[in-house]
Amino acid sequence: MSLWKKRTAAGEASYYPLGPFKVRLPFLHYRFEWPDYFQGLLMCAVDLAAIPLMTELLGMPFEAALAIVMINGIFLSTPSPIR
Repeated sequence: MSLWKKRTAAGEASYYPLGPFKVRLPFLHYRFEWPDYFQGLLMCAVDLAAIPLMTELLGMPFEAALAIVMINGIFLSTPSPIR
């Protein structure tokens, strides 16, 4: 049974501790939700659409543009520590 099914509405979601981080895995610690899926899909499409712009307008190699897009995706998918 998934851990998210046992969670109460007001409690914190379960996680695997990894040093100062709390690792939560999809389908194990939280359920699949369509709004999150579509947001990730659109974020990926917009980020990947920036690659041709970076290669043509900035003269950047494709590999460098792809690396920047991947780093941007990682930064956007991690939660902000500012409260």
